[in-house]
Amino acid sequence: MKRCPKCSLKYDDSLAFCLEDGTPLIGHKDPDETLVLPNAQPQPTIAAIPFHAPIAPREPAPQRSSNRVLYAIILLLAIFATGVTVALFYQRDKPPSDAQAQSTSPNTNQNQIPAQASRPSPVPSIDNRKRYTVTSCGAITDSRTNLEWFIGPDRNTTWYDAQQWATGLNTCGGGWRMPTLDEIRALYDADSYAGTGYYTRGQYWPAHMDAIFNGIGGGSWIWSDQQTGDGNARSFNMNQGKAVEFSAMNTTFSTRAFAVRRSRG
Repeated sequence: MKRCPKCSLKYDDSLAFCLEDGTPLIGHKDPDETLVLPNAQPQPTIAAIPFHAPIAPREPAPQRSSNRVLYAIILLLAIFATGVTVALFYQRDKPPSDAQAQSTSPNTNQNQIPAQASRPSPVPSIDNRKRYTVTSCGAITDSRTNLEWFIGPDRNTTWYDAQQWATGLNTCGGGWRMPTLDEIRALYDADSYAGTGYYTRGQYWPAHMDAIFNGIGGGSWIWSDQQTGDGNARSFNMNQGKAVEFSAMNTTFSTRAFAVRRSRG
């Protein structure tokens, strides 16, 4: 029960203001009012919810250092392989530099017979018509030096293969060996050329020697018997007429094997 403090009128508890004067109602205590207590009912029991601490996600195990080392090795090998491939591509047709040899590659020096833009044909020398003769077994006799020559296979060969071929040659009775630089130099003839010679950058660099040695084919160098230090060997550049030196294992340049012996005629 509520009442108005101004006019003392009583109102139901649901009202908040006096209907006569609008004064806010206040609570009114009736001494005869019977208090009704709510029934004492047991409160519902709420089941306890078990608490589980959140499980932190397991962090991935750190990569082993051995895996990192393996990846690094694979990467280095890939880089190395790429570098070797590029180097071989550019070195395939590149003659050796001056730092590798005295003069290892044919050049376009005005003092030399120029390279041939088209495939050359052998040009014999008139002065050599009586100098060279071919024996019945295929050897070439040089009457000026009293030497006999035999031309090796028309393919790029290492110094070691050339040595093995020359010393093991049994044709015409055997007794063959690798030539010296001076013996090869004696075959050089700037006015003649044989074979097609080394081919690079659209030009041929034929060997300047009598056409009777046409079996030299695509060769421009001839291995000598001289092996030097650091795995190198000397050959003779038949296009320039100069002794050169490069790796004994080189097969990039068109170096040929020749065998020689004293004439048996």
